[in-house]
Amino acid sequence: ENRSAFGKLISALRTDQTLAFTGAGASVAAGYPTWAQLIEKLAQKTREKVGDEVRWSEGDISIEVVTRLDFLVAAQIFADALGSDYHAILRHEFGPKNDFFPDIQTLVSLPFRHFLTSNYDPTLESALSEPGQNCPYLCLHDNKAAAKFLCDLTARQQQRHVVHVH
Repeated sequence: ENRSAFGKLISALRTDQTLAFTGAGASVAAGYPTWAQLIEKLAQKTREKVGDEVRWSEGDISIEVVTRLDFLVAAQIFADALGSDYHAILRHEFGPKNDFFPDIQTLVSLPFRHFLTSNYDPTLESALSEPGQNCPYLCLHDNKAAAKFLCDLTARQQQRHVVHVH
C-alpha cells in the first residue's frame, strides 16, 4: 500500500500542479505549539486574568470544561475572555523563529506548486523566502487575494505561495 501511495505521489509531483497541505506537525519541531498546547496556554492566561470561570453564551463555564471543547470553540471563548491580551499571546507564540529546520527545508524542497497550511506561524514563508525576497503568502479570509490566487492557480508563471486557510 505504501509503495503504491508513494508511486502516486511521485507521479502527482511530476505534474508541477500538486499542492501540499500542512498542519501543526510541520512546525512543532520549530518550537511552535500544537492546538492542545495553545489551548493550555490560553487557559493558563485566562485563569490569571479572570479566575476559574469565563462567561460563555448566557452563563459561566469553568476553564477546565472549556479546555475539553473543540479547539476552535475553546480559542474563541478564551479570546473573548482575554480581549486584547489574546492577540498579544498569539503574536508571542507564533512570532518568527530565527533557526534553520532541516525537516521544513526538506518539505519546501519538494516540487509542490503551493503550500496550504492551517498553521498561524511563518515557518513555511521563511523557508521558501529567498535572500532579499519574501515568499508570497495570503490568508483565505482575504476574499480579493484568495480570488486572485484561485484564478491564477494553474498559471505556471505564478510564484509559489503559502496559503493560510484558517
